Amino acid sequence: MNCIFCYTYRIEKYLMSNGEKNRFCFDKKLLNIYPMSYLYTVFGISIRSEIELPAFQPIVDDETENDPIVVKIGKTDGLFSQSITTTRAMCKFNADEFLYEMPKVGKYFVKNGNEIIIQPLTDNMDSVLVFFYSNALAAALFQRNKLLIHASGIIDKNGKVWLFVAPSRVGKSTTALMLHQLGYPLFSDDIVMFHNTANKNMVTPSYPMIRIWQNTLEAQTVFDQESIYQIRPAVEKYGVLFHDTFDPSPREIAGLVFLKIGEEKIEITGLKGKVGFGYLNDNFYRKQWLSGMGKNNLKFKDLTYLAKNTSFWLASRPREMTSFKDFAEAIDKQIISKNG
Repeated sequence: MNCIFCYTYRIEKYLMSNGEKNRFCFDKKLLNIYPMSYLYTVFGISIRSEIELPAFQPIVDDETENDPIVVKIGKTDGLFSQSITTTRAMCKFNADEFLYEMPKVGKYFVKNGNEIIIQPLTDNMDSVLVFFYSNALAAALFQRNKLLIHASGIIDKNGKVWLFVAPSRVGKSTTALMLHQLGYPLFSDDIVMFHNTANKNMVTPSYPMIRIWQNTLEAQTVFDQESIYQIRPAVEKYGVLFHDTFDPSPREIAGLVFLKIGEEKIEITGLKGKVGFGYLNDNFYRKQWLSGMGKNNLKFKDLTYLAKNTSFWLASRPREMTSFKDFAEAIDKQIISKNG
């Protein structure tokens, strides 16, 4: 069934007004009308969804499903079966259940790492999915004891991954995109899943979409308009899809480059493992949730090996956007080409 028809039919036909504008309430009896017909893979995990998730990589064969995360549309109120132990900005949770609410956009209930229920509070599903792709999905992965790093990445000539690690708005996505323009395939944007396999430091990509701001969109030359859409109304940020070139396979880490906004010039320096470990500890994705979910040990499992067996770099750039092309070229020349 066409996704847009599914959204429109549910929202318009089954909307119940509670006296609040844009507050949606769905009748549970009607949720079985549409079978869960969309299958995807993300972070190497199958997703079985009753709604279309355009950023995810589709799965063609049902037999590839392996302990899937099920995504549904429904009501999220009153679903906690255990006591709420932690409250943070816009969310509350315990070790196995998590509720996130973005006002006037949506509510997202996550349980046991295998179920996500989305309650839209707007008819703009692109906006609703923004917080599903980030916060709801991250909560499900934490419940599965997966460790996420706030990083974008590219693949070098040896098939290994260089990760660009930083908080939001420092330039992870733009740096990866500029390196992509230099010929490096994109690996993942914003989030990667870390794991140690057979004494190799490995990362699994998220999904084939990179998020960029308007000024970066205007500067890039590799994607056409058919691959680009505005992810939220009135926000000049865009999703760029690259399904055709996306490889969901885990890859070995070549090195981590921590990004920083500096003063007047580009500066790149190598870091010792202990210092790199400190930077990495500051850049776990949604780090503020881990203790309340009982996942503090995730931050240190396998990371000692990573610190001892991976190269760390610190790359600082001027704040001006015009520096990104030169920044990417400097990272390529001083780090990737020398060590990749």
